[in-house]
Amino acid sequence: MQTKIVAFSPADYPAFTALWNEAYPELKRTELEMRLFDMSPAPQASPRRWIADHEGAAVGFGGYEILEGEAIQE
Repeated sequence: MQTKIVAFSPADYPAFTALWNEAYPELKRTELEMRLFDMSPAPQASPRRWIADHEGAAVGFGGYEILEGEAIQE
């Protein structure tokens, strides 16, 4: 089976949070913290994310966020 890159959806928050915490143990977040961060008041500052899906399981993520006018790659 092939790994696919798919658009992030709200249903991906649990897997995304788990992957984030595994990749960045010094920056651990809860699912609620991730959701609240994404509720940015400025639409242009909203993060864009993708999930790597392998046989129905999230195995990675990628994306970008705009913070104070700068793009940060994940």
